[in-house]
Amino acid sequence: VLRDEPLLHPLQVYGSRMRGADACVLVVAWMADDVLAEAVRVARSLHMTAVLAVAEPRELRRALDLDHVQIGVLPNGDDGGVDLERAARLSALVPARRSVLSLGEAERLADLRGIADAALVARALMGRSDLAAAIEEIAA
Repeated sequence: VLRDEPLLHPLQVYGSRMRGADACVLVVAWMADDVLAEAVRVARSLHMTAVLAVAEPRELRRALDLDHVQIGVLPNGDDGGVDLERAARLSALVPARRSVLSLGEAERLADLRGIADAALVARALMGRSDLAAAIEEIAA
């Protein structure tokens, strides 16, 4: 279970775990290096996955300096939509040994092949009475 609300302080990681989250999102741009490292340490001590959200190459470099984290690419374009080219550029900079999660809502997973190993799909499933059909549609 991913708590997809961005966290700003290590104490919020504890709260996420108490509410049943197995993973949390930490926005690299919003946190100083020491606070980010502490939040990652807390997540690891709670057996949680820390997903470090990055939107720029300099943020990605900071994220890659930390061990035991997953990389979350924020593929938001200037118009607020998903910018697949931007996501592809960032993803290409991530070493193959690290997983990449697209933190932009995916309409179709095929659009993210070669860009991300996983994606958020909650909005595409909301309000759907036939979840199996919705998943088939997203996965096509």
